[in-house]
Amino acid sequence: MFFSTRKGLTFAALAGCMAALASISAKIATSYEDTSSICYRCQRFLQSLLLWSIFEEGSPFMSTVITAVRVCGVCSMFLCNGLMLTLFSKSLQLCPSSVEATVTNTAANFIVTAVASLALFGDRLPLLWWLGASLILTGLVFIHRGGNRAQAEQTREKVS
Repeated sequence: MFFSTRKGLTFAALAGCMAALASISAKIATSYEDTSSICYRCQRFLQSLLLWSIFEEGSPFMSTVITAVRVCGVCSMFLCNGLMLTLFSKSLQLCPSSVEATVTNTAANFIVTAVASLALFGDRLPLLWWLGASLILTGLVFIHRGGNRAQAEQTREKVS
């Protein structure tokens, strides 16, 4: 029972990560400015490693690269959403409570979204957002503790 619950929570966390990646993929697919910014940063990074430029900024090739990255964003969005639904369904089967799976999924989604939005897009989240995410994570801890106590009591009652 313990291992299936742990496995269910792992699936729920992975589903949350997939949901965050799907939203990031959607932003890449729909926002030309964000995609071009990421592509130009990657181009400058490769240029610093190779000590020469693969292509110049503003070239037709760079426009093709940006379009290809946006198309990959659309495909990635569908792939990540499919994986998220599969993993979340599996977590609902393995967790003793759908609340545990849902809260774990949401918490993982919030954390991955925050880190990725800062790293990829330079988005700064307000203090109120971090406060809300902290409260959700605190609630997750309380739910897990309550679930463990309830399972321990049920086990004691069966033994008695």
